[in-house]
Amino acid sequence: MHKFDWKVIALNESEAIEKNISSLEDFEKLHAGKIKKIMQWFNKYKMIQCHTKNALLKHKKILSMEETIELIKNGNKNYSRLVSGAVKPKVPIWLPPK
Repeated sequence: MHKFDWKVIALNESEAIEKNISSLEDFEKLHAGKIKKIMQWFNKYKMIQCHTKNALLKHKKILSMEETIELIKNGNKNYSRLVSGAVKPKVPIWLPPK
């Protein structure tokens, strides 16, 4: 069974404001090649444990800030439904006590 989890890359807010960075493109202009290096690290960091590269970019693209925020909001909504008991897990999992 394959699992995946989302990776979120974020900046310190003061750096973003100071350097006028509001998108991935802005970041790449100031830090050329840094995203590629981060992606390479994400691709290889588990190789020590499982000896295979991670599969990255399910959607074949890096999500925008707006798409990422929606993803986080959706995850939070789903988690809230799970811990409130509105949704039952399909497999046994630990949930925090109510």
